[in-house]
Amino acid sequence: MDGDSWPQSDPTIQEGREAIFTEKWIVSCVRVHTIRVTDRFVSARVSVIPTRGLKGREGDDIAIGCVREHLSLAGQIWVGRGYCQWRVFFAAEVIQEVLRIAASSPPDSMLNDYNEHYHALAKPLAEYQQRVAPHPDLKYLKHREWSQ
Repeated sequence: MDGDSWPQSDPTIQEGREAIFTEKWIVSCVRVHTIRVTDRFVSARVSVIPTRGLKGREGDDIAIGCVREHLSLAGQIWVGRGYCQWRVFFAAEVIQEVLRIAASSPPDSMLNDYNEHYHALAKPLAEYQQRVAPHPDLKYLKHREWSQ
């Protein structure tokens, strides 16, 4: 993130919002709450909203957080680029598309071929992230290509 302060949009405005949460091979519909912001860190909790075709059970509550140097708060997405590589998507069009894909999958698709199911769910997430919050290394590499 550029500059010495957090982005103009305060992360706490997402308190109570529904979102799509991903970490490694998990894709879940969640409600974001208990957001805390310091000068170096953002933390929050995400409570799973049980949804057919997505991971998570009622009562699952996950703590997330990231230091500023590894956190991207861009548009309607938070990206923790630390060890776990979690992402939280707040954009309504992304949430609707993931829920549509999850609802259209056969009930046993998560058991038979989760890899294929995950990739179908992850595609709109990756496309959105690439559009609004690309990885800093990709921006650097593109800049290097253009400057040569």
